[in-house]
Amino acid sequence: MSERVQTTITLRPEETAAAGTVGGLSAVHANFTTREQIEAASTTGSLEIGALALDGGPDAPPIVTLSTDISESATSSDKLQPDKTGLVNLGHAQMKIHGPKPETGQPSSGFTDASGNNVQADENGRVDLGHAGMRTRGSRPAPSPGFSDAKLAADTAMEAYLASLQGSSLVALAKEHSFISAFGGSLSMRGSYHLKPLALKDNPYQTATHGRIPSKNGFSRAWETGANVGDLVENRPFDRYKFYLSLDLSTPQKQAQAQEFIKEVHALAREQKLSMLTKTEDHNYDSCNIYTWSPDEFSGILQQVYKKYPDIWLSVEHPLQGAIDAVDPKHIGYVQEPIVGLKGSHSARMVALGRFIDANDGRLSSDVWQQACKEAGVRPDAPWLIDPALREGYLRKMRAEE
Repeated sequence: MSERVQTTITLRPEETAAAGTVGGLSAVHANFTTREQIEAASTTGSLEIGALALDGGPDAPPIVTLSTDISESATSSDKLQPDKTGLVNLGHAQMKIHGPKPETGQPSSGFTDASGNNVQADENGRVDLGHAGMRTRGSRPAPSPGFSDAKLAADTAMEAYLASLQGSSLVALAKEHSFISAFGGSLSMRGSYHLKPLALKDNPYQTATHGRIPSKNGFSRAWETGANVGDLVENRPFDRYKFYLSLDLSTPQKQAQAQEFIKEVHALAREQKLSMLTKTEDHNYDSCNIYTWSPDEFSGILQQVYKKYPDIWLSVEHPLQGAIDAVDPKHIGYVQEPIVGLKGSHSARMVALGRFIDANDGRLSSDVWQQACKEAGVRPDAPWLIDPALREGYLRKMRAEE
């Protein structure tokens, strides 16, 4: 367990608050629109803050101070560490807004969600608004181990990641053929195996209980785990992640073991009520893809079950995918895969990235790499993750069209 992280953020007013901003603070999903909304929020006593990005404001009298105390009871608190610039992914950490708690009733939080709907606080004055990224002040603590975007931001600065990439077998393959083919996956179409999980027929998603899943989810098939996938698709479109499994199904024995692997993964996901969907593709690195809105928890499940099945894995390149601790990155990788399809799928984003590098004579210099990642819409220090600016631009466009 890491040390407790404390953050204080002060919201400052503007004379005229433009939609989506208060005092120069951008509220990406929380959708602050007026000073009155902030003042109303201060009366709720306590909020559970999510997809909220705050940056500095002018030196004006504060309206409200948000003070966080990420303790052992907070979700993934042992993985929430500021990077060297002070950026923290607070997830669902509890945040307190200074002000009196309501005495009775279920107060309005003063917030609207990304769809413009009013968000109500519970009787304790708490609201869940998604995942947060906030600026903090102070020294950067040592990063904690595990699967989290905060760790990635701290450990894999662009230069360090690029240096490791330049000496990789993936780049050697790209230089032999092309970056667009190596990064985009067209060199990975041979020698693949497709796993159709048999246990899905015994654990189908219960639409009678949860309702139908919107078609924009795509063709992945949901398993029954107790999670409402339709709500996740509609309310957390940016928080979907995909795990790529490269499997060796060359013998009946390995096929049976792979089926048991998926069955065991699902059983653990069901115990925790984690969303789980699967889909098979044609590359050798995606014999079976697992989609979820709970990447931290799922990485733990995969770590646990992976070591029990050492003989089912096909060692292949997983182009520019993230790695899970204690798991061979040539067996399982992961990416952020938003529902809204920012710049297409991960494969499409990697095609765009590779095309840009090829157009610049295959150079992997810092400037070319940074521009290529911008073209693809991914983070240059972790290209398996979406560039936050791309998400913010998408949200601004959606608000403008409302």
